[in-house]
Amino acid sequence: MTRPSTPQDSPLRFQSVSYSYQTEVESKPVLNDVSFDVQPGELVGLVGRSGEGKSTLLALAGGLLATQIGLIQVAGVELAGASMAERCRVRRCHVRMVFQEAGLLAGLSVLDNVGLPLELSGVGRSASLEAATGALTQLGLAGLSSRRPSELSTGQRQRVGIARAMAGLEPQTPRVVLVDEPTASLDRASSNDVMAALQRAADAGMAVLTATHDPGVIEAMDRAMALVDGSLQPLHQHG
Repeated sequence: MTRPSTPQDSPLRFQSVSYSYQTEVESKPVLNDVSFDVQPGELVGLVGRSGEGKSTLLALAGGLLATQIGLIQVAGVELAGASMAERCRVRRCHVRMVFQEAGLLAGLSVLDNVGLPLELSGVGRSASLEAATGALTQLGLAGLSSRRPSELSTGQRQRVGIARAMAGLEPQTPRVVLVDEPTASLDRASSNDVMAALQRAADAGMAVLTATHDPGVIEAMDRAMALVDGSLQPLHQHG
């Protein structure tokens, strides 16, 4: 259930954002005058064909790419003109990101992979591992805690990435969860576990933005948008 919100308190806000990739011979526009807000407690889906700019939009929201044109606010912080160090600080403090490739550290166990972001944010090791254990259990992965990423299937690695993003979520910290294709390579039961985890994040007050091709994921969203030729179009909004 989302609560009323204003642009000023929206954890994630895009205002007239455009972005182009520069090559040696041309500038290739990807996003064109994109504006939207994601409210606290809201699940928003983002769809579009491959190459339409979904991953670029998520990277801008997470501060992985520098803003070129327009304004992007994350947890009230303006990213346009922010240094790389400041964008990293915002991402570390206020954003959880889940990519199609889980990006797990090969030398760490599953449990340590999930707990590491919490430790890096200042949470003690014992509390980090306790939160990591809880997240893995919620996603049906408790029995894999001691394994290395190389010992997991693609779907298992993806769910571990989700667990890492969901571990230790508390209201307002972080504020934004960005997810790229959360159910790719997963069976229906595992997809249901992932969607339940995203719903818990929203219930804790996070703004959740999910890029997906999965109709089941879109149907579970409070609202969905489509990227078409770099511009946003609304798809649906639940009452």
